Amino acid sequence: MTILVAEDDAIWANLLERLLKSAGYETVPAQNGFQALAIMSRDDAPHLAILDWQMPGLTGPELTARLRELRRELSPYLIMLTARNEPADIVAGLEAGADDYLTKPFHKAELLARLKAGRRVIEAQLQLAESRRQLQWQAEHDPLTGIWNRRAILDHLARELDRCQRDGGLVSAGLIDVDGFKQINDTYGHQTGDEVLQAVIQCILHCLRPYDHLGRLGGDELLVVAPMKDNASPEALFERLRHAVRNSQPPGSQLSTPTVSIGWAASSGSHSPDQLLRLADSALYAAKRLGRDRVVGSMDGISWLAPASR
Repeated sequence: MTILVAEDDAIWANLLERLLKSAGYETVPAQNGFQALAIMSRDDAPHLAILDWQMPGLTGPELTARLRELRRELSPYLIMLTARNEPADIVAGLEAGADDYLTKPFHKAELLARLKAGRRVIEAQLQLAESRRQLQWQAEHDPLTGIWNRRAILDHLARELDRCQRDGGLVSAGLIDVDGFKQINDTYGHQTGDEVLQAVIQCILHCLRPYDHLGRLGGDELLVVAPMKDNASPEALFERLRHAVRNSQPPGSQLSTPTVSIGWAASSGSHSPDQLLRLADSALYAAKRLGRDRVVGSMDGISWLAPASR
């Protein structure tokens, strides 16, 4: 673990550096309060810091107060180091936001014990943050495919429509169904069906732009939310997806190459998410009725049918 050592006295700074390195810590030095603040404001800032009370620029308590104002996922563990040992000084340092307090001269074993306690606190915070990230991921992603789940992809659609109303442009919503998916499940089993779905999803992901979103509404029904400029062609995007799936390799030797039917709808912001999805659903139904493996769309409620290409 890396520790910031904010100490302007060269003798004490050298002593602390040698002591911490002998205990297995990496150190980052700072000679004044402003330099320490800059280091602790970085994304890769140390989680532990030893701050001298008297420093140029910002004192230890002033620096501590500034650090506590920073918006960070994990709050650093701060140990104040000073020659002051009056109760009022200790209270002032702790009230400024320090987690611990150590007076000079200190005993080596005491400093290492206090750092060990701080390390336990930091490690517990890291574990808690990782648990929160995992729970957040699970709340937003489909467990089988790893793409956005139904709630999350619909939230993306609503946000993109709101942005479109503010800033202009288009939002296209494309519903994608794997053709003959039920027959694949019935013939080869659900595990094979899952493999086909995952292969189709990977193929689609490779074709999407960084700002497009792909989610699973349920079963084999997928939703693409794609923001576009006013003069862009949603048809071109969804034809590219259909064509990529049709020319991909099947996940098993006993399977034929999967195909998809796509129904899309695009709006300049005048439709609600439910309205746009109903239009896309009607277009998807038309694509399947016309023979599958094709794209049918609707631009602001006006049907858009492209000839199926092979």
